[in-house]
Amino acid sequence: MLALIPKHLTPQTTSSLLTELSRPPNPLDEEGYIYIFWLTPSTTNTPPESTARDLFSTPARPSQGRRISDVLSAYSNAGDTATSEKTVLLKIGRANNVHRRMTEWQRQCGYALTLLRWYPYIPSSSHPSSPTASPPPAASRMPPNRQPPQPQLYPNLSRPSPRRGSSAVRKVPQVKKVERLVHLELADRQVKQKCTVCGRDHKEWFSIAATEKGVRGVDEVVRRWVGWAEAQHHDEGQEVYA
Repeated sequence: MLALIPKHLTPQTTSSLLTELSRPPNPLDEEGYIYIFWLTPSTTNTPPESTARDLFSTPARPSQGRRISDVLSAYSNAGDTATSEKTVLLKIGRANNVHRRMTEWQRQCGYALTLLRWYPYIPSSSHPSSPTASPPPAASRMPPNRQPPQPQLYPNLSRPSPRRGSSAVRKVPQVKKVERLVHLELADRQVKQKCTVCGRDHKEWFSIAATEKGVRGVDEVVRRWVGWAEAQHHDEGQEVYA
């Protein structure tokens, strides 16, 4: 278990993670998705969807040609007086239907939400920033005043999940436990104040350094715990059929 836990974490965080990992699986824990949303006040400009998508892409320069650090700085929040660190506000949680959850939550608190990524993450060969991506076959035959259709950034997550062995959209097993592990590891970045809009505590809010290292570090945390859950599920399946 210790191999899953980064050495830079505090003893308290490490202990909390080990405690959670030692708990047996909850039979009521469902499959679902882990999401990361970028929150910006609805009174300000919202980051373009393509820009948000590029934050986790490689190489480290978005398709628009701007450096990731520049993009983050443009939409960052002012740092506190102690550290002067600029931050971005991320919402990290779980859902059975990411798009429906986004709509419901946006009405609740009035923030503009931009979907950065959902998990399990499956890289798409049609990703516009992918070095292997090619234009649609009909692009060269289209009139100059018309643009070829853009690939869909995210599949329709409201549809039932196919069999786990399928290469199509799948869900995260033990999604509640995975969410809990992610939140425990990022506990020192959790927003510890009430929402100024609804007055509630939002345990899914995290204030992350507005740097490439900061946002990609969050992606790494989620990937690691999602991968752990999928490996656990795979091992359990092999035991059943052994």
